[in-house]
Amino acid sequence: MFAPHLPQPTLALAIAIAILLAAAPAAANQSEQDQTPHGPTIGCPLCHQNGQFGPGNRTLFGAQVAGVAVGGNYDWSAIYALDADGDGATNGAELGDPEGLWRPGAPNPDATPTDPSDAGSFPAPPNPCGNGLLDDGEQCDGADLAGETCESQGFDEGTLRCGRACTFDTGACRAEGEGFCGDGVINGGEVCDGERLLGRSCLTQGFSGGLLVCAEDCTLDTTGCQRDGEANCGDGVRGGDEACDGVFLAGQDCVSLGAGTGALACGADCNFDISGCPEPEVCDDGADNDGDGGADCGDRDCFGFPGCPVCGDGVAEGIEPCDGESIATSCEDEGLGAGTIRCTPDCEADTSACADGGGGDGGGGCEAAGGPLTTVWRLLLVRR
Repeated sequence: MFAPHLPQPTLALAIAIAILLAAAPAAANQSEQDQTPHGPTIGCPLCHQNGQFGPGNRTLFGAQVAGVAVGGNYDWSAIYALDADGDGATNGAELGDPEGLWRPGAPNPDATPTDPSDAGSFPAPPNPCGNGLLDDGEQCDGADLAGETCESQGFDEGTLRCGRACTFDTGACRAEGEGFCGDGVINGGEVCDGERLLGRSCLTQGFSGGLLVCAEDCTLDTTGCQRDGEANCGDGVRGGDEACDGVFLAGQDCVSLGAGTGALACGADCNFDISGCPEPEVCDDGADNDGDGGADCGDRDCFGFPGCPVCGDGVAEGIEPCDGESIATSCEDEGLGAGTIRCTPDCEADTSACADGGGGDGGGGCEAAGGPLTTVWRLLLVRR
């Protein structure tokens, strides 16, 4: 049977439609690849079995892609945490992006991808050496020596250690009459041992200063040495880009750094530590800026600020227990028996003349007599 004859324009249109329909699956597939880490590299097998398109030919991973795709587009962040093949490794882990940070157009992750649709294909677990646990293939790990000792390794005495590769380090083990690293004597191929450096120093090793020590493996440790202009944080010498080192603060203090007053210190990272520099009290922001328990007019630092008490004006107000002859409390009110409270020049209550005032503190106020004025009394003192 022959195909019916179609006019030339109609035939051209039919051919064009057929080409578009044939290309549609490939275009959709290319779109999915571009939206997946390593997608263009792996190609069609990532989402389709045997290169066949259609719902029944999708891989396990491809089915998850289809489940979130809209109009040929899908959001990688919606499936990176899923585990298409159930092997315990997420789709993201298998395609080199375990955190789901990759986005279309970005370079492929460095990790070699595995097949997210194949339960027998998954990333190799990280090297467990160094986790402190004795894993398969390890002789030891950290302090766990599996019960082994120098003696069990064929030596007479010494200390068995675990090396960086989780294998036994017998460098500190020795046979009878044999020296070993750590015995304070330079033996065999040892460069040093303990404090014995054979006259070597940072200077003899080409440095300008610092402290040369002997490492545990009886080799020279120059990490404490430095060259001119180099920084060696912790050596007590400020150098390089160090803001400070130890007690050397480069002439700075809390005030010069604009950090308030107090004691400036140098941190372990050789940067200034201003935790001992409390901020000055701001008297109108409602906050306890200097951390002394009082805010605004409730802080003695704000005495004299507009609207706050003025020590020396002869009027006890706000948090002032007294001001000159104006005394807003008494020995009896403070539970200190009979007597007379006097006022110090800084408007503190002097309870030394109270019967139970502490035997005379020379003006130490209530703090010397057993504590500050009670919170209830301070509230009663607020007059305006």
